[in-house]
Amino acid sequence: VRTYAWLQGRGGEEYGVDQDWYTQLGFFSPVAFFENERAVLFFQGNVQFGEERSTGANIGVGYRQYEFGRDSIIGASLWYDVENDPNRTFHQLGVSFENYSRSHEFRVNGYLPLGETQHFRSTSPRYIDNNILVGIDEFALAGFDMELGAPIPGMPQLWAHGGYYYYIDREDNLEHDQVHGLRGRLEYRLAPNVQFNAIFSHDEVFESSIFGMFSIAFRTPGQV
Repeated sequence: VRTYAWLQGRGGEEYGVDQDWYTQLGFFSPVAFFENERAVLFFQGNVQFGEERSTGANIGVGYRQYEFGRDSIIGASLWYDVENDPNRTFHQLGVSFENYSRSHEFRVNGYLPLGETQHFRSTSPRYIDNNILVGIDEFALAGFDMELGAPIPGMPQLWAHGGYYYYIDREDNLEHDQVHGLRGRLEYRLAPNVQFNAIFSHDEVFESSIFGMFSIAFRTPGQV
């Protein structure tokens, strides 16, 4: 287990995110070891910068354990997220479960917004079809997503992932009571610390979305 930081950039149209791009900086560090160093308690923090002076952050604590018999790692973590711009701030709690090995990756994430979950963002009036758009409603949705992935045979650096997401509006402000759909992801691992992703999703509310992502990790030398 190493202490490391990373830089992550995303661009394109992502479902449920009203931004064409954003950049994330993160930091991961072990806190304590257990079970003859087969298990670790860790801390992770991220900050995010996007369009329209949008910023965000999340901090989390988690536990990961290596299973010798299965040659895999299982883990769970708890998160606090915040996202804001000059006009509004959203808060959220999150919980994650993960299991991964050389042959597969499986993740489940749950989200629970806190406090105010709706904001009306006014815009310059403009025509859309036969209507005049004067603003956009933004909502923080509760829900979960899950993902299962595996390397493509004969191409160990290229992984394919498939997943499902489900979100609900607890305040019943949306025209649709729920948002659920499918998500696919291709991940190319150029090096142990450099990854490229192409992500596609589709549901009846946000319809089809696609965006790209790259990630670079800066690890401390040596093994802890």
